[in-house]
Amino acid sequence: MLPLSILVSSVKSLPANAGKGKVVVFGGSGWVGAHVCSNLNKQGYDAVSISRSTDDVQIARTKSILGSPLSGVQYLNLDAATASSDDLSAAMKDSLAVISCVGIAPGSRDVKEGNSIPNSNIAKAAKSAGVPKVVYIGVASKLYDDM
Repeated sequence: MLPLSILVSSVKSLPANAGKGKVVVFGGSGWVGAHVCSNLNKQGYDAVSISRSTDDVQIARTKSILGSPLSGVQYLNLDAATASSDDLSAAMKDSLAVISCVGIAPGSRDVKEGNSIPNSNIAKAAKSAGVPKVVYIGVASKLYDDM
């Protein structure tokens, strides 16, 4: 399991401006992503969770992980592996940072495609959108070590 101190340190280095601002979290309704969104929310950032799942599924999944839903988080349905660069860039517009929690654990089917394609698309779109900070959080090797 990923220590929450790593999650907290990954978002503490964001700019501390008065209005905080928007941070986009890909995979925001997964175990790691839900905790990232929660930490961002507590620090006053406007978190946007992007997932292949519908808004309702993301909300239900987040509630099952955290014990309660997160108020103030915007949920968007977009697949980083198949969405156009324009759609990904539009979702990131005016964000302070993008955090990707997207990935597939080693030993699973399509590991390469599930890790490299969506994260490469996210990084390219973030650059195109002018996002100043991109963070990738991967736990695949840790999960694999625990198997």
